Amino acid sequence: MKKAATFILVSLLVACTSDTDSPSTEFDDLSNLPEIITETLFTTGGGDDFFFGSIADVQVLSDGTIAVLDGRSLDIHLLNGRGEWIKTHNLEGRGPGEVQNLTNGIKITPDDYLAVRDYLMFKISIFQSSGTGLEHIRDVIIEESIGNFFLDGKDQLILKKTTTEDLTEPIAVMDLNGSSDLQTVLEFPAFERLTLTGSMGGMSFTISNSTEYHAKNEFCYSEGLLYHIRTDSVGFTSYRLPDGEEVSSSRLYIPALPLSDEEKEEVIDGLLASGGDLWGSREKERLMSEMPGFKPSVNRVVCDLPEGIWLQVNETDNPEGETWILMSDTGEVRGSYIHERDSDIVSFHRGHIFKRITDDFGDISMEVHRYILE
Repeated sequence: MKKAATFILVSLLVACTSDTDSPSTEFDDLSNLPEIITETLFTTGGGDDFFFGSIADVQVLSDGTIAVLDGRSLDIHLLNGRGEWIKTHNLEGRGPGEVQNLTNGIKITPDDYLAVRDYLMFKISIFQSSGTGLEHIRDVIIEESIGNFFLDGKDQLILKKTTTEDLTEPIAVMDLNGSSDLQTVLEFPAFERLTLTGSMGGMSFTISNSTEYHAKNEFCYSEGLLYHIRTDSVGFTSYRLPDGEEVSSSRLYIPALPLSDEEKEEVIDGLLASGGDLWGSREKERLMSEMPGFKPSVNRVVCDLPEGIWLQVNETDNPEGETWILMSDTGEVRGSYIHERDSDIVSFHRGHIFKRITDDFGDISMEVHRYILE
């Protein structure tokens, strides 16, 4: 096995390697994948006890309780498996277990510890599910800049750091029972971006900006393994933490879609419009030449481990809807799911699909499905 010092991306790669024999993941056509069947469980828009200001994330506790994170009201609503209200925990405030802002959704562990992050207050708040709701355990101050995090039990955090050098995206481990120092265990090439160069008052400056067409790093974590998904390929590489050793790598062969000049120009025009006359006359030409030639292969990643990792695949316009594939933690393709575009998928978790529906009046409801693997 080898340590992840660099990550080589091959655009047309079909590979699956691990410490043991791994199932084949070679598919030439997404239509060949087994179909994931769903059944609707319930739809709720709240009631006398609560309503949704927004639905930022949804996770399922081990007893089937559904935790809905409301990013607008700063609430966690607890519902039973039939969608009936149990309790609402309001997190707004500046004290222990309270937040001013919510980022990165809810992080949950198999033993029902939950964590939320407030980037304005530089802290992560950890809770434990109990018979009466959620009990606040501790707040962890995070002084360094981070882009995402994962909770490993109540005593360890996995952090994706952000750096000013923009060369790498480090992964660090924080032992909450130790010194709370961050131990960097892996580094990945930073996500792709454009650099805008301008001048104002005789002074030059640069601004970095990533677009929807630039490849990004996404991560999932479960039971000591970190899964790295680079969105210009369909698949992942897993690493054991904290030693950072590579465990397995799995990719599907799905040809990337070319990015047209019209699509590039639309994005560049939008970036330059925000700066008015600050940019040089040839800035558009330079930025156009630096745009990627292909679209990312993956539009979105949802972690649903240990069940698997959901990838929304970028493909030509599908009249039926969005195509999602579910890959197991070993790289086996478990099936595909077509999501009709009449709602927004919030999350997949513990055999459930949670969708957000917004009506013509702006009222929000949640539709919950159970997915079934053939």
